[in-house]
Amino acid sequence: GQQLRMVVVCSAIVLLAPMCYKSGLAALRMLCVASVASVVLVTLILGFRAASTIGTARDVLFVDPEGATHTINIVPQLPLWAESFTQALYVFPVIGISFQCHFNALPTHTELQRPTQQRMRRIISLSVVSTAVLYTCMGV
Repeated sequence: GQQLRMVVVCSAIVLLAPMCYKSGLAALRMLCVASVASVVLVTLILGFRAASTIGTARDVLFVDPEGATHTINIVPQLPLWAESFTQALYVFPVIGISFQCHFNALPTHTELQRPTQQRMRRIISLSVVSTAVLYTCMGV
């Protein structure tokens, strides 16, 4: 368990460390493919694990304010919409990270071989659609 985890982490460091020293975005195109592939892989694994256990009861262990430990058996509910304003606040970190990604638009534009508005719009549209599909898969 722990040794395998250490081997995976060390392998990832050895494979990805050289990518950190590249001078241009064009040199990172394979890293971009690898990162998208890893996100898709994680989405598929989590989706498969979630689909295999959805709707089944499970035991949940919790500690009450007095410090006593209790176990209850519940069937998880999966609401599609927030039931309160405080639940809706959990979306702001996702929005914040998505907003910060737009700062990479200009370096991406300068790294294109033939930078035109049409090509940049196509890249942005592809990025937004693929992100929306992944978020939808993870959210549902």
